[in-house]
Amino acid sequence: MKKENNENIDINAIIAMFVAYMQQQMEYTGMKMDAMTEWQTEDCGCSGCEKRTVAVPEDAQHSFDDEFSKEWL
Repeated sequence: MKKENNENIDINAIIAMFVAYMQQQMEYTGMKMDAMTEWQTEDCGCSGCEKRTVAVPEDAQHSFDDEFSKEWL
């Protein structure tokens, strides 16, 4: 019975459904991006904005003890 179901699948219909799905996903992603840019502040580069930014050095060592690390493992 499974083989009969597979024979009835039209590859063009599957591709058409996939293309429609991808188009809807692109439209949805565009809408999400528009909504995000509404709430984002523009990069002004002033010193006030730079002061609020926290930079974490890549070579920084963590200061947690072993007991704390064990709790999260």
